[in-house]
Amino acid sequence: MRRLPFFLSSCFFLATQAQAELIMNGASISTTTTTPAVSSFSPQNDFKGCIANLRSQAISSGVSAATYDRYTQNLSPDYSVIDKLNYQPEFSTPIWDYLSGLVDDERVQAGQQKMAQYRDVLNRASQAYGV
Repeated sequence: MRRLPFFLSSCFFLATQAQAELIMNGASISTTTTTPAVSSFSPQNDFKGCIANLRSQAISSGVSAATYDRYTQNLSPDYSVIDKLNYQPEFSTPIWDYLSGLVDDERVQAGQQKMAQYRDVLNRASQAYGV
């Protein structure tokens, strides 16, 4: 069940921001030409198609069909996320200010302790997922 969010989140990262804006306006991008191709695209249908396509991948990764169906049956896309992309602090704050607010000696030390504590789990994840 912990793998399910990974599969669902991949639906939201399939398109670039430009594609997402076109999708919200009812167009899609042709993958064979350099010009956008307008279609009778429906964002809701495309989202449901994405969820349906991910089902077999989730099942082959150990998520039961019943679990997948239970957690995806009432999902709907939240298009407000697209508008918020440009307001993420890593894009609106100078890099050094952003990093100084996130990284300090205490956090580095805590991270190193957690890495040592979970070394076996992290090594298995690295082996399994290539990260």
